[in-house]
Amino acid sequence: MITQTYEKTDIEKNRKLCALGYFIFFIPLLIKDSPFARFHANQALVLVVINAIGVGVELLLFMLLPAVGVLLYSIWPLVILFLTIYGCVNTAKGYTKQLPIIGTIVFLKGIDKPEITVEKAAPQNLSTAAGETMPCPECGVLIDKRKKFCGSCGAKIIMNERFCPQCDTPVPQSMSFCGNCGTRYVESTPKERVCSNCGRILEEKEKFCMECGTAVE
Repeated sequence: MITQTYEKTDIEKNRKLCALGYFIFFIPLLIKDSPFARFHANQALVLVVINAIGVGVELLLFMLLPAVGVLLYSIWPLVILFLTIYGCVNTAKGYTKQLPIIGTIVFLKGIDKPEITVEKAAPQNLSTAAGETMPCPECGVLIDKRKKFCGSCGAKIIMNERFCPQCDTPVPQSMSFCGNCGTRYVESTPKERVCSNCGRILEEKEKFCMECGTAVE
């Protein structure tokens, strides 16, 4: 992608007129205080100079090597026509693309060459999915709960079931306060289940008291 290093207002105002400059090269030079027009004025001027050099070479070859001169005479206009249309179309679209091969030549001062950049994918925002993220226990960066390692510091993630009693946000083992609402996390102990008949303390998965056989509610 060609980075547009020129102001959008400059491009929109002058792109159509600058496109004509590839057929009448001095038109962009008439536009004052326009870096976009000056860039394409240089490109059009380069095209005119290269075309003049090509015609001179044709005449020289006609005298020295007539067969080669005829071949160049048949090919050269097509090359110039292609470059003219290429520059005209890109300029009309608002691009600042250089002409192939000859576009790097600069005759006019103050020409800003467009920069070539590669588009990068936008970083994934892990905080957008509510309930799908948790703070890294080492660096505190929000990470996907399904990941085994933190993408920021590389720490191994050990899943736990500690949740803030206020907002239900996961609270890592290394933290004493909720990273979302600031509530202090207090470890709660499960209530003991007692048999209603004999008073025996029941195990967690017991459905009947092992002492008296009473069903556990």
